Amino acid sequence: KSLDLKSAAAKSVGAGDDLIYVLRSNGEIDEVDAVELTVKRTHKHHQDATCLTYSSVSKQIWLGDKKGVIHVLASENFALQHTIDKHTKAITCLTVSLDGTKIASGDAYRY
Repeated sequence: KSLDLKSAAAKSVGAGDDLIYVLRSNGEIDEVDAVELTVKRTHKHHQDATCLTYSSVSKQIWLGDKKGVIHVLASENFALQHTIDKHTKAITCLTVSLDGTKIASGDAYRY
């Protein structure tokens, strides 16, 4: 299906070489073909999600939530691989290193 941002606004976007992951305001994650800009599939279980980033090297989606938890998902099937519980406030931003081995995150408090 074609990418439609009118149904639910985009909150955060993570992009790799050929895929784009869009976190929507309704908690859905769309996997988008970066060339054709069509939605390949949608994952629906992240109501508390606040932001995401994507590593095309490690094939992982890093998802921050309102409780300060970072969830690491396998991009192939959206399976939860790890959680990182180091923040006490909502995660506001995430980025992953180019080699997919390090994450930088910020929260609603200050760091």
